[in-house]
Amino acid sequence: MTEKKLHLAICKYIKLQYPNIYFLSDPSGLRMSIGMAMQLKQARSNHAQLDIVMLEPNSKYNGLILEVKKAENQVYKKNGEFRSSEHVKKQNESIEHLRNKAYVCNYVFDLQEAIEIIDTYLTK
Repeated sequence: MTEKKLHLAICKYIKLQYPNIYFLSDPSGLRMSIGMAMQLKQARSNHAQLDIVMLEPNSKYNGLILEVKKAENQVYKKNGEFRSSEHVKKQNESIEHLRNKAYVCNYVFDLQEAIEIIDTYLTK
C-alpha cells in the first residue's frame, strides 16, 4: 500500500468508527499547483507537519498525532537507529516536542497498527 493510500485508509477508518472525533489531515502528499503549494507553506508553522492530528483529549493526553510511512525503513536503519535525513530529523523533533506537551505521537507503517493505536488511545 502506498503512503497516500494508507493515509486515506486511516482517515476513512476514523470517520467511520469515530464520526464525532475532530481530526486534521495534512495535505502535503496531494498534487497541487506550485502557487497552491506556496500558499500552503506560507500558512504553516516552521516545524515539520505531521500527517494526522486527532483533536480529542483523553484522561491522560491532549491528543493523538500519527506520522504515516509506508515502511519502517523510511524512518529506521537496519540497526534500529533513526535515519539521518533532514526530513526525518525534523519530524522526530516535532514528535519529541509534542510528546513533551502531553500528546501521543507515533509513526505508523500499516493500517492495523494505526487502528490499534487509535482504538487504544480513544478507549483509555
